[in-house]
Formats: sequence, C-alpha cells, structure tokens
Amino acid sequence: MLHIIVNPAGASGHAGQIWKKIEPVLAGQDRPYTVHFSRPDLSIETLARQLSAGGEDTDIVVIGGDGSVNEAVNGLARFRGIRFGFVPCGSGNDLARDLAVPHDPMLTMKRILSGSIVRTIDVGEVTMHDTCDRIDPLTLKQDPAFRTEPLTRRFVISAGLGFDAEICEGVLYSQTKKILNKIRAGKLSYIAVAMRLIFRNESFYLDMKTDEGTLQQHRCMFAVAMNHRYEGGGFMFCPHAVDNDGLLDYCMVHDLSTADFFRLFPSSYEGRHLEQTDRVVTGRSRTIEMKADRPLWVHTDGEIHCRSSHITVRLDKEQLAMLV
Repeated sequence: MLHIIVNPAGASGHAGQIWKKIEPVLAGQDRPYTVHFSRPDLSIETLARQLSAGGEDTDIVVIGGDGSVNEAVNGLARFRGIRFGFVPCGSGNDLARDLAVPHDPMLTMKRILSGSIVRTIDVGEVTMHDTCDRIDPLTLKQDPAFRTEPLTRRFVISAGLGFDAEICEGVLYSQTKKILNKIRAGKLSYIAVAMRLIFRNESFYLDMKTDEGTLQQHRCMFAVAMNHRYEGGGFMFCPHAVDNDGLLDYCMVHDLSTADFFRLFPSSYEGRHLEQTDRVVTGRSRTIEMKADRPLWVHTDGEIHCRSSHITVRLDKEQLAMLV
C-alpha cells in the first residue's frame, strides 16, 4: 500500500501547492494510494507511526523538506518492510541535494511510483543523556526543567551541538523565515541568524570520544556527526560522508575568531574548509560521545528539541529502503 503524508502548511504552504501539482500523476495511475494530511493535533511523526505499526509491506512518501522527513523517520515503528520516499519542497533540501533527487516534483513522484528501491541508507540516532529547555512542538514554549532521563531522536542527515544547532534554534522563532519561505528564500534566515550569533563568538569545552580516541577542545565552536555530506542548506562540513557505509563522519571546529569564521565558512559550501586551517578536526566513527561544560542546543536534521551537555551518536542497526 502507498501512503502519502502531506503537511499542507509546510514551507509556508509550498508543500500543499506541490501536492496539488503531483496529485494528478497519482490519480492517473492504477496503483492504490491514500493521502494523509497532518494537522497541529496530528503530526507527521504520529501519522508515520500509525502507518508503519502493522506487519505488512508499506510504502510511505512525505511531501516536505528535511524537517518533515526527520519527523516521519522518527515516527517509523520499524524499518523492515518499509520503503520510504519524499518529494522535497523545503528551504534547505540537503537530503535531496545529496541523493540527487530531481528538482521537478512530477519527475520525483513518477520515480517513486515505479516502486523500485533505489538505495538503502543508514539512519542515525542521538541520545541526549540529560536535557533542559525542552521545546513543546505545538506551542514552541521551552520547559527549563533539568531532566536526567534520556531523550533519543533519529536523524538521516546530521546531528550536532553548538553553533549550528543554535542557529536552528534561532530560526525556529524567526518571523523572517516565514516571510522568506513565501518567496523561496528561506535559507537567508539561517544566514541572518548566523551573522548575529557569530559576533557573540561563544565557545565551550568539549570532550569527544570516538573509535579513534578522545578529543578535547577548550574553545570549541560546534561539533557535528554527519551521515550525508550537506547540512544547513548546503554546507559540506563532511565532504567524504557516505550514507550507507555503517560509519558516521564527524567535524569539530574550534578556536575560530570572527575573522576566521568569515574566511572559513564560505569555503565549506565546496568542502574546501578542510584545506585551509588546522582548526577543523574530522574523522569517522561508529559511535561518538560528546560531553560539554554546559547544556547546549542539539539538532537532528536541523530540528531542535532541547539543550543537553552529554550526547551519544550512533547508527541504527537496520538501514532504510529508499524509493528516491
């Protein structure tokens, strides 16, 4: 059975518009399908969990951006017997960029309807061992209570803490993004928040354990574990990441001045930042444990749920079959 999940309000309504364009493609073919529209009281994550709860083979396709894909993957009750696809229409579209998914939504849907598994990919998992400032997904209000029970979230693209996660938290409350999304320029809101944050230049102490050993930095800016090459709308922090090799690539940036930032970050769009400084540490590992000197915002595929000072990142034992 083919199930389509649509957030009509996603990307400032763009997801709903894309659905209206591709619906005739579905209506004109013989394969049965059901469309499910998310609502504030019925999230994409909940829908994905309900649709994957049975034991039969199921195809689930999301019309949305990286955030919508992240919600759906977090909702999957199982990977076995699930084939997953998506039609990208977000502001970043990093997953689509790395998988070379066609820009034309009609072409993407036709590929999905062929029913062929194009690839299988690793799915990451980050456990936040302590949390505070948990964000309510409906109201976006933050609960400052400190909790020691772990919170675990899946990711497909990347997970990290520090500067890049703080940008995502800033954009979450940005009214500018809503306006820019309407003119298909949502990425500019991330740049605007980054410019504001970089002048604060707040660093932190990080102890990071990998398969290769322990790294300690007293003036860390951010650390990220990546399953794909791109995050944040095209930054190639881990240009050698492979999504099905059973390993996570990591990147830790430290001791950057404001001037260093403006020199280094533009080059990361092409992955050239690794050549320009010794203040970027990269590697590969099956498991990555990070301990910071204070709670920091943590992101999974650009989605923010809380702060944490202690996280562990690893890959799920099973891979996800993809229709794109």
